[in-house]
Amino acid sequence: MEKNINQQQGVESNFKQDLEILKQTYLFSNLGSDCLKLFAMLCRRIILVDGETMINQGETLDHAFYLINGSLHVTHLSESGEERILPSFQSGDFGGGASLLARLTCNFKLQASGDSHLMYISSTAFEKIETQFPEIRGKMAANLVLELVRRDREFLFNAGKITPDESLIQPVSLV
Repeated sequence: MEKNINQQQGVESNFKQDLEILKQTYLFSNLGSDCLKLFAMLCRRIILVDGETMINQGETLDHAFYLINGSLHVTHLSESGEERILPSFQSGDFGGGASLLARLTCNFKLQASGDSHLMYISSTAFEKIETQFPEIRGKMAANLVLELVRRDREFLFNAGKITPDESLIQPVSLV
């Protein structure tokens, strides 16, 4: 994340807001209070200006982010050179969670559409927290799987492939 990103210094007044955001984000929702506080302390704020690229396709995605306000356009360049515009990230969206648990190559480009304010946590910060709370990897992996199941059901319901009753069936807890 070193490229053209303007970092705001960790302002103390952001701690409480960052903590509340983390509590409401699926990836962190079942972590203990002390662990969440450590995540909130290690979060960073960034501002992307209109047109600024957050990450390019093919680069290593090494952070999770929460879009506080603004919009991030998502594009994918196919092997044939065709650029596809994918659904954008909007205020309140969370992304990159899997990158905290595994090293991933980004298969899309993220670019700000207008000034965009983000909160992010790096994989390096996650690794520091994990040394103090080794159980978080398993909890976060389970949260990620449950979110994927929820999104699959939402997609199937919206496509008319399952009924509302079927979409409400809860998976067995993985934790």
